[in-house]
Amino acid sequence: MFWNKSSTNTNQTEQLALRLQKAGFNAQFKPASLDDSIESVIVGLPSDEQKFVTFVKLSFASTAYQAMKKMGDPDLESNQDIFDEFDHLQFYAPLNIKIDSSHLQDVAQLNEKLNGSLPLIGFNLGQFKDVTLAFRHLMLMEQNKVNLKLVQRTIDLIYFLINEYAPKIEAVATGQTKPDDLDF
Repeated sequence: MFWNKSSTNTNQTEQLALRLQKAGFNAQFKPASLDDSIESVIVGLPSDEQKFVTFVKLSFASTAYQAMKKMGDPDLESNQDIFDEFDHLQFYAPLNIKIDSSHLQDVAQLNEKLNGSLPLIGFNLGQFKDVTLAFRHLMLMEQNKVNLKLVQRTIDLIYFLINEYAPKIEAVATGQTKPDDLDF
């Protein structure tokens, strides 16, 4: 169930992809590239039943930190290893929901309401360049140790939560309903 980083040839992210593949998940290791400087695992989700999400992207915070250090991010302390004992595994699933700009505040209110009642946080509204919706969860873990069963169950739970609540988010995002009209 748990495993340690066992080989210098296979890093933790690659090993996670291989273990998820062996467990029957449609998982692929995605090395760092010019488009995305952070290596990750892409887990494909059954898309025939799902119109809101097709994949979950998994990445380690320590890997992201190292990529940002290499790019010379001035906000990072270069002489400190902040991932000495613990790391975070991020689960990120972008949602295919268009938001009418006049309903942006309603979607933010709904996300807050939802995240307060879910077993995993959650639904996220990003407003950097474009407005995006995603499900983003961080799992704390001991450095270089991954509980595969917990990762599998987290992916399954994220898929369930998106199936359950994305239609409600879409209804609010398109103005068909208001957050206060929904019960959870």
